[in-house]
Amino acid sequence: SSTCPELKVSKCREISEIIRTAPLFIYSTMREKNKKEVAFRASTRGYGIFNGWDGQWACKLLDACCADEVVKKYLNFIENSRGPNGAVTFVVDYDFGPVYGRNFHTPLPERKLGDGWTVVFDCWAIENLHQYFFRTKDWKQLSICFPAIRTALRTIYSNASDYGLVESCFGLSLI
Repeated sequence: SSTCPELKVSKCREISEIIRTAPLFIYSTMREKNKKEVAFRASTRGYGIFNGWDGQWACKLLDACCADEVVKKYLNFIENSRGPNGAVTFVVDYDFGPVYGRNFHTPLPERKLGDGWTVVFDCWAIENLHQYFFRTKDWKQLSICFPAIRTALRTIYSNASDYGLVESCFGLSLI
């Protein structure tokens, strides 16, 4: 059984209301791909699905609310929508297909990991899996997601330079 923290704010009604309604907004942005996968849009209308931040942050919030089934479905979505190079796909369209080359400045998912790879999206995926597992001890979900996480961790490690991950994964020269 999972446990969730309880947050009470006695002196500020507005913060209590935000805490109460934030999950409701996140649920309103949820899109079901199939019975085992969900994703999140940036808003209820007018946006595609941005794994880079909107989905990852929605996952964090719902994990804190112990929405285990939804979090698991999002982790499945991240796992199954990785690009051919294994990296988390930045954005997908309304039909869950990858979107790149459409003014998003999104690197092609076919490129080799470490070659201009946006490491932060995979770091968030690692963090979301870690938080979910730490709270639930769901070994089955860990075994599904860990091979890609292991690849990401090895890529991060093997691309780290003396200047850190920003220089090594984004290809920026700090000299």
